Amino acid sequence: IYSREDVAVAEWVKANTSPTATFLTSLKPFHPVSSLAGRRLYLGFGGWLWKHSYEFQTRHNEYIQVITCQKGSQHIQKLAQDNLLDYVVVDEDLRVQLNESCFDSFTNRVRFEEVPIEIIRLT
Repeated sequence: IYSREDVAVAEWVKANTSPTATFLTSLKPFHPVSSLAGRRLYLGFGGWLWKHSYEFQTRHNEYIQVITCQKGSQHIQKLAQDNLLDYVVVDEDLRVQLNESCFDSFTNRVRFEEVPIEIIRLT
């Protein structure tokens, strides 16, 4: 299920982030940030949430607004300031939808050479 690269990302997350940090990631069902590193996700895979009868449409709408920058980078900064979001993990799945220019002002980044993944710190 997990590649060596997934394990490397998870190990970096465990070693360099708070256990209470919240990550915005792609919505794949087995993301290494949550399943290997044990960190909270801003929004996880909808199938798990739906199966357990969680209302997730409001958070999903907010997720779309964040990744497409519908409310601007100030909105993302506000989420970070309100402790609702600490990091964005930009992988191939998220990059397809992400308006990356919205995150240009966040310069604290980690890029992994082995895989096309970048972690952006928002706080």
